[in-house]
Formats: sequence, structure tokens, C-alpha cells
Amino acid sequence: MKKFLNNILISLVCLLSLSGVKIVSARIVINEVMYDPEGADSKGDEWIEFYNTGADEIDMTWWELGDEDGNWYTFPNFVLKPGRYVVVHYNSKNTPADNTTTNLYTGVADKWTNTEDQVSLYRSSIHDASTIIDFVAYCSDNMYTIPNSDDDIAVQAGIWTNDTYIDTFSLKEDDSFGLSPNGIDTNEVTNWSIFKNSTPGAPNLSTLPPSTCIIINEVSFKEDDSEDWIELYCKDDGNGGKGIDIGDCYLERDGCTIIKTISPMTIIKTGEYLVLHKGDPSRDEKNSDLDGIIDLFAHSTALVSTDSQVVFYDAVGNIEDAVCWANYDDNWSKGEKVNVLVKANQWIIAGEKVKESDCVNSSSVNDKESIARINTVDTNSKNDWQVDPTPTMGKDNREIPVRANISKIELSKSPFEPIREITEVSFVLAVESSVSVIIYDIRGREIKTLIDRENLLYGKNKVTWDGKDGENRVVPIGVYICYIEAINSISKSADAGKIVIIVAKKLSGGKIGVRPNTVRNEFGMG
Repeated sequence: MKKFLNNILISLVCLLSLSGVKIVSARIVINEVMYDPEGADSKGDEWIEFYNTGADEIDMTWWELGDEDGNWYTFPNFVLKPGRYVVVHYNSKNTPADNTTTNLYTGVADKWTNTEDQVSLYRSSIHDASTIIDFVAYCSDNMYTIPNSDDDIAVQAGIWTNDTYIDTFSLKEDDSFGLSPNGIDTNEVTNWSIFKNSTPGAPNLSTLPPSTCIIINEVSFKEDDSEDWIELYCKDDGNGGKGIDIGDCYLERDGCTIIKTISPMTIIKTGEYLVLHKGDPSRDEKNSDLDGIIDLFAHSTALVSTDSQVVFYDAVGNIEDAVCWANYDDNWSKGEKVNVLVKANQWIIAGEKVKESDCVNSSSVNDKESIARINTVDTNSKNDWQVDPTPTMGKDNREIPVRANISKIELSKSPFEPIREITEVSFVLAVESSVSVIIYDIRGREIKTLIDRENLLYGKNKVTWDGKDGENRVVPIGVYICYIEAINSISKSADAGKIVIIVAKKLSGGKIGVRPNTVRNEFGMG
């Protein structure tokens, strides 16, 4: 009977609307959505949160909530008070018998897909532009298909834009998305943010003020795990120097592991530093006290010294700053993680495709050194960073002339047979340098200069040798030394490296070998 009366009321609303009488819609919004809960067997703990933004209580009895496939949940006898939340749960553990004033249970699970779907809320079983209350569509792969009638109805009602959707590409398992600021819905996709920390039944987290600028300023990853640390610097708190609460902001490593979620009421001011160490989180500081440093602690930092990244997020999940590094060894698989930073306009790459050479060169960082910004410059590129041999935790970074450094010296072939074969010498430069590559015999006599003071770019470089001397004669079989020297023209610093090359010939049976008396253990190259 109640449903029949409700339908009569809705019909009356439609007639009034057609006659030009303005009807004030209910002020309930879809406030937060969780469609991909943690664990394959979670059986969702999927849920949709609604928030009454108005000043009056609203009777939601017989309202209907549905997805893109037309799976409808009908609200029971339920009233949502002003300023309150209700969460509708989709799982196989609870039934409507478990309903409360803040939680409703559908008794079913797995209704919301992870790639794309829609959330539609109507105030009756009649679904049209006069009864739709709120609507949101999401898609994670940029392949949003032809929407169903709910999308059209939302567009007709003026609460959605045709063929738009919330981009959930960066949403990971157990993340949610919702309105930010909390409850503010102007029917634009920009109202919505991804949340790493969901808040079912409570206000959504908020972004930092637009003018706030907090950067990752220095990172030490060449220590034991107990000594790793990350330094943030507040260039502008966005609050006139009075400080900003960065509670629920968090630091993530390697694109997948949250190292630290900052406790609420942690206040940082313009010009102050925050340093995250490994240690007991109960030692966390809420402000900088007298030393200008907020010291925070995590059970584990575990920063990788080869290929990794550190990302600083606000409470909502927007990337505030990032730095990524790689050891330039051609064995790199972090491209997709760096692409996330590029897409968020928090990292710049040289070409169309991300490469390890777009990252800070970690192979040039020695033990107990750090990577540090040059005077807090932030252009979102590796050029902002330098290697600091004497880290300045909690202090201003210094501008340090970049030193020459040669690493990863390798051969493509050794032994090799001249005329038929060549060998390729590869090496990694930490900085653009003037390079010489010279072949010596084991007595230290110069055999051939492959390149002489040639300017080479940072990153991986290659030089070939065909087994001939400076007079284009094939050298005798034996052991040779390839000596590499690099000089940084700006800092005038120099570095050198060497590698053994064996020149051989084929023996009977087809194998390559050398005469036993040509091999020595000491090469006298100094």
C-alpha cells in the first residue's frame, strides 16, 4: 500500500513539474563508493555511502539504488537525518536483519564491476528525470561503453554530462572514490577524488589548499634499512605561514607500498622540514618543536637502492610530489609505475616512452650518500636532483658540482677473435663528460685509442673494438686492458675504470682459446 501511495505522490510531482511549479529535490548525494575491496574472497564488502547535505530529515523508504546492469536495491523503511550518513553494503555475510540507522545490508554481493559501472539513485520505482536523485559513472580503462538509460536520464535531469565518467585508472584494491570536499556535488567529474583511506559512514578526507607546496627534498636509500630516511620540505603551507594539518597524507614507496600515513593534527609550517625514519611510531611528533623538524617514524622504510620511487600523497590520494631513481643497467621494469607519475604531471620524461634514463641515476650514489634537490627546485624532472656525499637531513640542501662517475662496465664478448668478431664495451656515465677509451697490453703499452676526449651524454654508452692496433694491424692473441677515463668539464672531477679483454683464436674443435702462457694474474695498470 505504501509503495502504491509513493507512486501516486511521484506522479503528482511529475504533473507539478510539467505545469511549471519548481520542485526542490532531496539533498542526498552519493558521497563515496567502494567497488574493489581487498582480497578475492572478501565478497565485498562493496558499499555505497549516502550523505544528507540538507537541513531536514529525508524519508528514503522505497527509494531504489542500482548499477549499470539494472540490479536494484529497494530501501526499507528508513529515514536519514540531516548531516548524517548511511552506508549500503553488498556482501554475503549480512542480511537486512542486521540493518541499523547507519548501515543497510542488501544480502547480496559482487554487484559492482571493477572496470566500469554506474551508481543511480531514484526516489521511486519509476525511473525518469523527475525521480532521479543522484548519479555517478566510473571507468578504469578509458573504454567507457555506450551507457544505459540511467546515464541519459541523469543528463536530462541536469545532474550529469553526457559520456563523462570518473577516471579510476589509478584506483587500487581497497581504495574508494568520493566527493572532495565532502558532500560538495556540482555534478562535475572534478568533484571526485580517489581515496587511499576510505571513510564509510564518516566525512570524506579533503585535499590540501591549492597554494600548499610540500616537496620531497632529500632521500637516503644507501644505508641499512634502519638508517634510511625521507625528508619533506614545506615551501608554502597555503595558510600564510600559520601551518597546515597534513594528517592522513601519506608516503608510498615503489608505487605500491605505503610506508607511512601521517597522524591527524600533524602541523607543518612554511620553511619547516619533516623527516621520516625507521623506528617506533609512538615517537611521532605533531609539530617541529624548537628544531624546525617534524620527526616521524615507520616500522620499516626498506627503500630499494636500485630501481624505485617515493611518492607523497595528500589525504585524498592526489600526488603532491614524487622522485624516482634507477641504476641504468638495462634491467628495468618500473616503467608503468613511473607512467603513473607522468600522467599526474609529477614527473617529466624526455621522449614519448618512459626510460630508466628519465630517472635519477642511483648507480652514482655511494654508501651513506643521498639524493637531494638542488636548492628545493621542483620542475618534476631528474635534473632537479644531485648526489650529496654529506647528506643534510633537516637542513637546507647545498648545490654540489656533479662529479664524474663511471659504472657498469661490461663486455659483449670476451674472449673474441679479431677479423671475424668484435667486442663492445659498454659503461654508464653519471653526468655528461669528456671521455677517453684506450686499449693497453698487459705491460701497460698503449695499443689503440678508441675515442679521445669525446663528449658523451650521461647514461649508457658503447664503444667497439675490432682487435686491431693503431696501425690497423690485428693484435696478437692475449690479455688486454680497456681503460676508460671521464672528466666533468664543469666540476673538473674525474673518474676512471677498466676491464680485461681477451683476444683469442679458434682452436681445433672450433672452441676459442688462448695460449696458456699469455694469461697473467696481474696487469700492472694502477
